[in-house]
Amino acid sequence: MNKLKSWIKGKFGHGSDNKKDDDGEGKPKKGQKEAERSLEKQFTEHQMTLEELSQEYPDSGINADKPDNSSGLSSGDAKARLEKDGPNALKPPKGKSDWMLLLEQFLNLFWLLMIGAGILSMVTYVLDTTQPINLYVSIVLFAVTIFMCLLSFWEEKKARKAVRGFENLMPKQCAAIRDGGECEISAEELVVGDLVYIRNGTQVPADVRLLSCNELKLDNSSITGEAEPIEYTYEPADKLISVFESENVVINGFL
Repeated sequence: MNKLKSWIKGKFGHGSDNKKDDDGEGKPKKGQKEAERSLEKQFTEHQMTLEELSQEYPDSGINADKPDNSSGLSSGDAKARLEKDGPNALKPPKGKSDWMLLLEQFLNLFWLLMIGAGILSMVTYVLDTTQPINLYVSIVLFAVTIFMCLLSFWEEKKARKAVRGFENLMPKQCAAIRDGGECEISAEELVVGDLVYIRNGTQVPADVRLLSCNELKLDNSSITGEAEPIEYTYEPADKLISVFESENVVINGFL
């Protein structure tokens, strides 16, 4: 769970091999530790009972006694939330050419100082060629700067490619509960508070809090790198368990 890229905005869900879940989306924070602390304080739905969830989110029509009979959001409410919060989709990084991305690495203040020091050493050598040490220092500074900027460029390019790859984890369609019945909608149209089904062979369409499931196991390898499927439950988590470690919260892209 500690590899989550976005913050869990979805609240609750309904799951099993025939499961209903609630949707959410993510929003970046400054630093992973700060994001985790913020999430742990803000999201406590994983610690709530079904009764508490039904009271916390009455618009979702959660049936605490029989989750399978939950009515879900109304179409009007879902439309209003979609207009307010936007689609359930990852925002791709702004497109930049490789040349622009490479140039940005050299515009870092530290590397600009290194380049300035290298130029100064080179000028000093030109003014006094009897001191070759200045030439050597200049060459080393330029070499280190170029190498580190190229390395930074390669890592950022790889990271951008990985983010674009996450878009493929989002299923195109999903089964949601709205107006008291099941309907097929685009995964991007899911909103916070939606109840959705997760069935065998389908990907989790959003970050969700399970409401019901039966021996649920999901493949998390594409997100967390876990080799074996992880077992999940709808039971509320202990008060000391964070949302990242909770066994009743599943993440968009799990299978």
